[in-house]
Amino acid sequence: MDLALDFDMTPSYNRWMGWGTKAFFELQRVVGKTVSYNWWISVSLLIIGVTCVAVGVRAADSDVPLLSGYTQLLSTGKTEAAKELLEKIRDNSKNQELQKVAQWILLRDEINLQGPTPERIASLEKLAKGDFLLRPYVFLDLGVAYEKSQKYKDAIESFRSAIRAKLPRFLKDDAEYGVSRSKLITEKSRASLNDLRRMERRFRGRVEYADVLHTLVKAELLLKENSSACRWARKLYSKYSAFEKIANWGIDLEKNDIDAIRLSGCHPTRKEIQKRIRTLQMSGFSKKGDQELAVLENRSGEYSKYFLDHLRGSYLVDEGETLDAFKVLIPYYTEMRVNLNYLMLIAKAATRTGEYNLAISTYEKVMAISPRGKIGRSAQFLAAFLRFQAADYDGATSAFKEIIQKFPRSGYVSDSRWYLAFSSYMKRDYESALKEFRDLKRGARGRKRRAIETRLLYWIATVQLKLKQVDQAKDGFRHLAQSREIDYYRILAEARLAEIDGSVQRNISVANEKPAPSFLPVAAPLIPAERRTAANDTDTKANFVAVVDESEEGEDEAFEIADELAATDVEEDEKVAEPTPELDESQTVEAAVPVVLPTAMDFFLDAPVIELFKKDPNSERITRARALHAVGLDRWARHELMEVERSTRDPKKLRALIDEYILIGGYDRAHQIAQSRFGDERIKKGWQHGTSLWKQSYPYAYTETVNLEAQKQQIEPEFILSIMRAESQYRPWVRSPVGAVGLMQIMPYTALKLTALMGIDSFELNWLDDPKWNIRLGASYLKRLCDRWKCKLPLVAASYNAGPHRVHLWLKSHGHLSLDEFVEHIPFIETRTYVKRVVQNYYAYVGLHRFGGKPPVMASLVEPIGIFPDGPVSAKETW
Repeated sequence: MDLALDFDMTPSYNRWMGWGTKAFFELQRVVGKTVSYNWWISVSLLIIGVTCVAVGVRAADSDVPLLSGYTQLLSTGKTEAAKELLEKIRDNSKNQELQKVAQWILLRDEINLQGPTPERIASLEKLAKGDFLLRPYVFLDLGVAYEKSQKYKDAIESFRSAIRAKLPRFLKDDAEYGVSRSKLITEKSRASLNDLRRMERRFRGRVEYADVLHTLVKAELLLKENSSACRWARKLYSKYSAFEKIANWGIDLEKNDIDAIRLSGCHPTRKEIQKRIRTLQMSGFSKKGDQELAVLENRSGEYSKYFLDHLRGSYLVDEGETLDAFKVLIPYYTEMRVNLNYLMLIAKAATRTGEYNLAISTYEKVMAISPRGKIGRSAQFLAAFLRFQAADYDGATSAFKEIIQKFPRSGYVSDSRWYLAFSSYMKRDYESALKEFRDLKRGARGRKRRAIETRLLYWIATVQLKLKQVDQAKDGFRHLAQSREIDYYRILAEARLAEIDGSVQRNISVANEKPAPSFLPVAAPLIPAERRTAANDTDTKANFVAVVDESEEGEDEAFEIADELAATDVEEDEKVAEPTPELDESQTVEAAVPVVLPTAMDFFLDAPVIELFKKDPNSERITRARALHAVGLDRWARHELMEVERSTRDPKKLRALIDEYILIGGYDRAHQIAQSRFGDERIKKGWQHGTSLWKQSYPYAYTETVNLEAQKQQIEPEFILSIMRAESQYRPWVRSPVGAVGLMQIMPYTALKLTALMGIDSFELNWLDDPKWNIRLGASYLKRLCDRWKCKLPLVAASYNAGPHRVHLWLKSHGHLSLDEFVEHIPFIETRTYVKRVVQNYYAYVGLHRFGGKPPVMASLVEPIGIFPDGPVSAKETW
C-alpha cells in the first residue's frame, strides 16, 4: 500500500510546482552541466507537463468534499452536516480507500446510535473482507456488533481477526476482552472465567476498569461463584460508586442487583462503606452520599452509634462543615481520647478551620499514645509543622529539634532540619539560618540531591542579601540563573538579580492590572477540659503501632497518614483478600505565539516523515494514524504511533515522530519523547540553540481552543497551558484517584457549579472528557481565581490545586510575606510542589513561545504579596 496515499487531500498547484522544481534541480545536480541547453529545456517541459497532468487528475475529483471537514463539522456540533459530507465522499469520491473510510465511519455511527441491524453487519463484513487500511478496526467494530446481536461465536472470530491484524497492544486488550466476554456466554466454563479474571489485571488503571469489574460480577454470578462475585461487587461498590452502570445501587449492597440477579449475602465492610461515601463526595454526588448515610443513621442496632457519627463527622469535614462536624464528634471525646483514628479526625477538622492550637494539642495526644510508633512520629512532625505554619517559630524550633534528637534515623530528620533553618530565617536570625542552610547543603544526598541543592543555594543567597553580603549573594544567584534547566529557584534567582540591579528587562508582572494580565489563630476551646486518669495517661498503650523502618518517612507521608486515619473509624474491619492494587495506566503525571497547525488534508502528503519511514515496517501504522486522526479517532491514532515509538531508536525518526504526535493531538507522547529521549541534548544546547527541542517538550497544545478560551476569559493562553501540563500532561482521558477529570483535572462538583454560573442547566459529567469543554471550564475557573487573587500566579495555582478557601486561610497568617517566602509556608507538600511546577511551566511557555527563546524575568515572585483577605475563614469554597 502506498504510504503517501492521498485521502481526498487535494494539493495546491504551488505544492505540485514546488515538487517539480525540486525534481528539476536534483536532476541537474546528479547529471551535471555536460548536456546541452536544449536538453534541459526538454526536461523542464516534461516535468511541468507531468505536474499539470497531476493537478488535472486531482481537479477531476475536486467536487468531492475534503475528509478534514468532517471533524471540523463535528467539533461545532453540526452532526447532520458531518453525516452528509461523509455520504458525499462515500458516493462520489474516485478514491476507493477514501470511500471505505467514509462508509466505515457512517456504519459506526449508525450502529452506535441505532444498533446493529443485519444490513449494517453485512456492510461491515464486506469492508472487512477487502484490502482496507483500517481493516483491523473494522474487525473490532464487527466483533462488538456481533456481540450486541448475540452472535457470540462470530464475535469471537471477529475479535481474533482484529488481534491477528496487528492492532496496537492497547486495543488488542480490548479485542481480547471481547473474546473473554463472548466465550463466557458460549462456554460458561471456568477457563473462560479465568480468561476474564486475567483481563481484569490488564485493565487496572484504565478508564474502562469499572466496566470490567461489572462484567466480572456478572460472570462470577453466572457460574455460581458467589464469593468471588461478592469480592468484585464490593470493590465496584466502594471504589467506583459513581460508575454509571450501578447508578441505581444503594448503601445496602446485598439489596442491589446486576442484570436482575440479586447480590444476596454480599455485605460490605465498614471501611468499604466509608470509601463509598467518600467516593460519591469526590465524584460530585455528595447529595447521594448524604442520603445513603441517612439510611444507615435511621436504623438502630446494625452499626454502633459511634461508627455512624464518625462517618457523619468525616463526611461533614470533607464537605467543609467543620463546626457541624465538631458538634457530632465532641461528645465522644472522653470515651475516645485514646483512639488514634478519632483524634486524627479531630486534628484534621481543626487544621481545616485554622484552629491550630487545638490541632497541635490533639497531635500531641497522639504522640503520647504512640510515642515511638509510625503514627506517633507523623503526629509529632505535624504538630511541629503547624507551629511553623502558625508563625510560632520559637515553638517550631524546639519541636523540630526534639524530632531530630528522638528519631535520628527517621526520614523526618531532613525535613525537620530544613524547617529549623527556615524558622531561623523567619525569626531574622540570619547568621544561624546561613549556617544551618550551609550544613544542609553539605549533607545533601540521594537522587533528589540536585533539587535540594538549588533550593538551598537560593535561600543561602537570599540570606546573604539580607546580611548585606551583596557580592556573595549575586554570585549565588548568578550560579542558579546560569543553569540550562528550567528550575523554580533559577526563576527566583533571575528575579532577585533584577531586583539587585534595579532594572528588569522583559519583565512579566503577574500582578499586572491590565484586562489580560501576565502573570496562630486563637479560638474558644472546642474540647472539654480533661482530668488525668488511667484512661488518658501518657503511658497508655492502646492502639500502639509497632516501630517500622523509618528511613523512607518524610513530610508528605505524615500528611498521608493523617488523612488516612481521619477517614477510618476505630472498629476493626474483617480482613478481606483484595486483588493486587490498581496500576496507573501511564508512567507519569506532570506555547506564546499561536502555532498554525496543518489541517488533516496535509497529513498524507507530508514528505519528510514518509521518506524517513519509507522502508520501515511501521510505515503502515503511520498512515493508519493519519487516517484515524482525519475522522476524529485521535486516541486510536495515538496508539498506532505508540507502536512505532516502541520499536524506534533512530533519533531522526523519533524527532519526526514527535511532530507526528503533535499533528494528531498526541501532545502527551510528544512531550514524553522530548523529555526522556532528548532531555540531555535539550539541556546541553540550552534555549538559544535547542529551541525546537524545548518547544516539543512544552507543546502549544489544543491551540485553537486554548486561544479562544483565553481571549474570552481575558487571561493568558500560557497560563492555561501551564496548568494543563501540571494537571494532566496533556492527557484528555486521565482521571485522578479523587475523581478529577481530563486535561484541566476538573472535579465534577466544580464543573456543576461553573456550568450553573454559566446558565447551563443540562450539563452532563461525561462532557469533561471532551477537551473543548474541559479547557472551557478550566479557563473559566482560572479567571475566577485570577480575579480573586489579582492574578498572582502562585496564589492562583495554589487555589486551583488546594482550593481558594485554603489560600484565604494561609494568607490570613502570611499575607505580609513575599511570594517566595509564602510558597515555602504552603502546608501541603503536593500543593507546594504543584505551585513550583506551574511557575516553571509558565516561565517556559512565555519564554519559548512569546519571547522566542529569551527567558522572562518574573519579578513579582519575590515581591511582597500585599493581600490581606477579610471575612471569616471557611473550610469550603463559597460560590
